[in-house]
Amino acid sequence: MKWFVAAFAVPLVALWQWGSAAGPAMFAEPVSPALLAVLLVIAPLGSAYAGARLALLVRPRRLFDRRAGRGVALAVLGLSAGILCVALCGAALILLDRWAPDLALTAVSGALAGILATLPLARTRAGACPRCGYDLTSPASPGQPGFGVCPECGADSIALAAGRV
Repeated sequence: MKWFVAAFAVPLVALWQWGSAAGPAMFAEPVSPALLAVLLVIAPLGSAYAGARLALLVRPRRLFDRRAGRGVALAVLGLSAGILCVALCGAALILLDRWAPDLALTAVSGALAGILATLPLARTRAGACPRCGYDLTSPASPGQPGFGVCPECGADSIALAAGRV
């Protein structure tokens, strides 16, 4: 999850830096950099973490399984979700700014981006290899060749089950 959140923050921090550099030309009244950081980085990032964590509690996803070891894939997913959040924030601020506060719009955009990024991923199943999803409910018996190894991807299924990988 840390790779997802760190990569999710990259477009938000870039947007915050751009907003801070634009300064008075972009805003009708002066805005402090701290308020801009809360509005553009902290609120969407926190709500995206909460939304993604909620989606994972309801239906665990194989990509987020710690035993699978897919940090780069999580970073790419987080970066794309962060870009989606920036697009949703822009659309929400343009269309709904009159009826809702900016902080609520950016927070809801972050949560929506976090949920939308996690929902289409493959779910984890009990008795399945966390790396490839192969059904391990009837593996080779102890003493036979292939015991403790996933026949699909070759991962050590005993170490995966214990969480040591």
